[in-house]
Amino acid sequence: MKALAIVATLLVASGSAFAADLPSAPAPVLKAVAYVPAFSWTGLYLGGEVGYGWADAESSLSIPGSPDYATSSGSPNGVFGGGFVGYNYQFASNLVVGIEADVNGGSLDSTNSVTFYGVEIAEVFAKHELEWFGSVRARVGYAFDRFLPFVTAGYAFGSVQTSYMASNERVSPSENVSGWTVGGGLEYAFTDNILARIEYRYTDYGDVSSYLPYYYSLTVDHAYTTNDVRLGVSYKF
Repeated sequence: MKALAIVATLLVASGSAFAADLPSAPAPVLKAVAYVPAFSWTGLYLGGEVGYGWADAESSLSIPGSPDYATSSGSPNGVFGGGFVGYNYQFASNLVVGIEADVNGGSLDSTNSVTFYGVEIAEVFAKHELEWFGSVRARVGYAFDRFLPFVTAGYAFGSVQTSYMASNERVSPSENVSGWTVGGGLEYAFTDNILARIEYRYTDYGDVSSYLPYYYSLTVDHAYTTNDVRLGVSYKF
């Protein structure tokens, strides 16, 4: 029995010594992970844009109280550019609402024939021109992190000029116009401050009349609708 006790003691002692000689397991290393907050569309922004527009223009030239009148139809088109400013607010649900205003100028014009009682008058031409235009609109979108598809609608305004020309005579009234606009697009945030967008817009500027007492008491009626595609870049503060 004493021999067994001695052997057991030696085995326990040798096991403890062997365990002491084993290398200890390294402590786990905790790596710090930096938290990157999701991009927020909330904030004020200011930008510039360029685009191409095409329009439908209808006009008529008449003498008040007379059944006689001449008409012309045109499709003004061209390049334009301008600027915009706005503010967005992003809700926790990723819904983004905002308000935006823009003003643009360019060369949307066309020169067209004139008809009188349905007969084209070879010596007379009409030039339809959208001189400048702008809008104040609401915007609503849904944010997919840095992507923002959106729709927009609001009040539109501008200035049109319709010129009736024959030989050395020219009647060129300009009128301020107003109406409504609607459209949509896609915006992307390249950085926390630099945003870029593509947008389509349809605008109806309504009907307006110009009375010209110094030109034989003539009246020129204007009606313009436009389509345009625009590209914009802005800085979000």
